[in-house]
Amino acid sequence: MARVKNFFRKRRTIALSSAVKFLAAAALWSVCLLLRSATWADINKASPEKSIAPCIDSNRLAAVTWNDPTQSWAPSRCVYNETVSSQFPLVQSTRPTAAKASPEKKSIAPCSDLDSLTTGSWNDTTQRWSPSRCFYDETVSSQCLNNKTMSFYGDSTLRKIVNELLKLAKVDHKIKLETWGKAPYYSIGGGKMAGNSSRGEIKMHWTPSAYYQQPARIPSALDHDDVAVISIGAWDMGTYYRGVTTWYLKMSSLLEAALQKRDGKPLFVMNIHQLYPHKCKGDDVSICQLCNTNEATQAFRESLQSAVECVRSKGYINLHLIDPIGITNNTFAMERSDGVHFDDVVTRMEMEFLLAAVCLGLRHGTMNGTCPEHPDFETGRDLKCK
Repeated sequence: MARVKNFFRKRRTIALSSAVKFLAAAALWSVCLLLRSATWADINKASPEKSIAPCIDSNRLAAVTWNDPTQSWAPSRCVYNETVSSQFPLVQSTRPTAAKASPEKKSIAPCSDLDSLTTGSWNDTTQRWSPSRCFYDETVSSQCLNNKTMSFYGDSTLRKIVNELLKLAKVDHKIKLETWGKAPYYSIGGGKMAGNSSRGEIKMHWTPSAYYQQPARIPSALDHDDVAVISIGAWDMGTYYRGVTTWYLKMSSLLEAALQKRDGKPLFVMNIHQLYPHKCKGDDVSICQLCNTNEATQAFRESLQSAVECVRSKGYINLHLIDPIGITNNTFAMERSDGVHFDDVVTRMEMEFLLAAVCLGLRHGTMNGTCPEHPDFETGRDLKCK
C-alpha cells in the first residue's frame, strides 16, 4: 500500500513540474511577442511611411549614420542585429549603388554640341580647357583626319590653328609667319599627313580679306576638298575697313559662291575670336589696334553670324558656323594674347574646337537660319573705326 502511495505522489510531482515549465515557457513566449510588437511599433512610429526590415545585404547596411548616445553605427534603411552576424553573413549585392559614384567622380556625358563645349573655364594648373556641363575627349576627334584633304582659307589667326593641326597630324612642316600667298592659288604651305594614303593632306591658302581674295576663285580647291574652313575678318576690321554692313554683304556673297563649289559637302566658317587691343605691342601697334574695340568686334561677329544664317536660309544647310568666343573671352586667354593671336595653348584648344565640329559633327544650337530684312550693324554703335 505504501508503494502505491509513493508511486502516485511521484506522478503528481512530475505532472506539476511539467505544468509549471509549460506555463513558464508560455509566459516567456508572450513576453517576447509583446516586446517584439512594441519594438516594431516604435520603429513604425519613427518611420510612418513604411516599416524597416532587417538588413539583407551589405549595400543597405552601408547606408549608415553614427549614433552619439549609443556610440554605434545605425543603418538608416534597415535593422541589424550584431549577435547574428557570425551565423548569417550578409550577401554582397550586385546592384549599383550611389556610394560607388562619389560627387567628385560622378559620370558626365560627352559634349553633344558646340555650345556646351565652349561653356567652361581654363584650368591654370593643367592649362587645359574644362567644359562645365559635359566631357570632351580630345583624342577622339583627331581620328577623322586620316585620308582627308583639309583646306583652310583665311588670315594669320587661322594660320596658327593650322600650325597646331600640322603638329597633331605629325606633318613635318610649319607655315611660317612671314609667308604670304600669291594669286591665283594663294597657297602658303601645308603638308602630307603621316601614312601611305594618296590623300591625307593639309593646305593653307592666304585669303585675309573678303574684298581681295575669293576662295571660290582658287583653282582646284573648294570642289576637291574633303574639309574646307574659312576664317576672314581681322584685316577687314582694320586695314581694309569699309564698314560692317558692307562687309556683311560681301561675306554673304563670298560664302554663297564657295558653297556652290562644295556640291553639298560641309563648309565651316570660324567666327572672330576675342581681341585684346591693349595687348598689342611692337612696331605695328597702330595697325593692331585699328578698329579692334570690343564694340567693333561684337558688330563684326554679329554680322558674320547673320551672313551665315542668311545663306543657310537659301538652302545651304551644309554651311556651319564655329564660334570660339567662349574659350577666348576670359583672363586666361587674355594673358596669352598679343592683341590678335593667342599662344599655342589657347590656339590648340581652338583647333580642338574646330575638330569637334568637323569630326564629331558638333554644332551650335543658336543657328535659326534667318536673314535680316534691313541689315544695319553700325547705327547706334561707337565703333571707333576709320
